[in-house]
Amino acid sequence: MHRGPILLIVLYILAACAPQQATPPADTEVTTEVTETGALTSTPTPTLAQRSTLPPTWTPGSPPTETPSGDAASASDQTPEPTIVPPTIPEACNTFEPDMERTPRTYVPGQDVTVYWSAVEGAGFYYIALTDETATVVFEDYTEDTSYTFPAEQFEAGKLYGWQAHPINALGIQMCLERGAELFPEF
Repeated sequence: MHRGPILLIVLYILAACAPQQATPPADTEVTTEVTETGALTSTPTPTLAQRSTLPPTWTPGSPPTETPSGDAASASDQTPEPTIVPPTIPEACNTFEPDMERTPRTYVPGQDVTVYWSAVEGAGFYYIALTDETATVVFEDYTEDTSYTFPAEQFEAGKLYGWQAHPINALGIQMCLERGAELFPEF
């Protein structure tokens, strides 16, 4: 009796009992070979119809574009400049400014100072800050009004101060750029 046919039958039975591997993708060919020791091996080989990859300039959120081939590819190797979209400022901010008719330009040490600004439609409240001559915030608070009274103890004689305010909407987002003015010491 020949051992060749029996060996092939045993190999096919062993191959059927071997743990199953995941099915390779549809665009892959599987080559099965019998080694010198009689073991079966299978090798997945990608076919020519592979899925295309994304171009190196693709960013999440933008649709991928096909990468041109040949001379067209060398013309598009340059990285495109990003598009900068400026923030949109609400129209209500066009009239947001300090009320300089009611706000003093000077302060007297030992006295409270009240500053005023125009209302902004849609503002839930306003952030207010007092800065020293190095532009460091020395006092800050929030108010629902369009005026704020800084306490007298915040002012030292002979120093220059500044104040600034900005509106904040109901979501807690700053609506407009800060506006304010200087407060000079009164001698």
